[in-house]
Amino acid sequence: MNLGMISAEGPSGTIFFGGYGSARAAVNQGTLQALNGGTLNTRNLENKGTILVNDKSTITLEEAWNNDGTLTLSGGTANLGGSFTQAGLGTFKRTGGTVN
Repeated sequence: MNLGMISAEGPSGTIFFGGYGSARAAVNQGTLQALNGGTLNTRNLENKGTILVNDKSTITLEEAWNNDGTLTLSGGTANLGGSFTQAGLGTFKRTGGTVN
C-alpha cells in the first residue's frame, strides 16, 4: 500500500508496484508518477489516489486493475493492459501522449 509518493524519474528510472495473484491488490492512496522518461509498471492496481505521467514517460497497467482516483496523462504513454471495465477507468485526464 502506498500512502505517500512513488516516483519513477528519468530514463533509467523504472519502478514496479504491484500485487501478485487476483486476491492481492496493490493499493495506491497517495501519488504514483512517471516523469521525465521514467517507467512505472503496475500489476493488480487499485488506485484511490493520483497517477501522473508526463512527456517521454510510460505507465503500464497489467492484470486486473481499477481506478477510483485520477490518472493524468500529459504526455508519454499509458499502456492499459490486463482487465478493466469502462467504469473502472475512473477519472482519466489526457492532454497529450499515447494510449495503448
